[in-house]
Amino acid sequence: MADPPAAPAVTALPQPTESQQPDRPISPDSLIGQTAPQISALFGTPVFVRRDPPGEFWRYRGKSCVLEMFFYHRVDAVRLDHLETRGNGAASKEKSACIAALRKRGS
Repeated sequence: MADPPAAPAVTALPQPTESQQPDRPISPDSLIGQTAPQISALFGTPVFVRRDPPGEFWRYRGKSCVLEMFFYHRVDAVRLDHLETRGNGAASKEKSACIAALRKRGS
């Protein structure tokens, strides 16, 4: 008697990443520990980069705010360690709102 045919292999679909969900809010804390390529996928190319090993400083500038990111070389990758936001000029900008504005610009 022949064995029944094997069931086809089922491959799990990949989970959507932050960059695939442009309307989903990102908390500033969730960015900490992300790799440089992950941040680039979310925000695009920074307007300024300074590399001073073992760290890197990236700046993104929008109409109403500035996002500054501090990366450090880890064993496995360059990862985000700290971020700051500030208003562009006299305006004040809350971190989450600044991240959302710059993310839309980058996508």
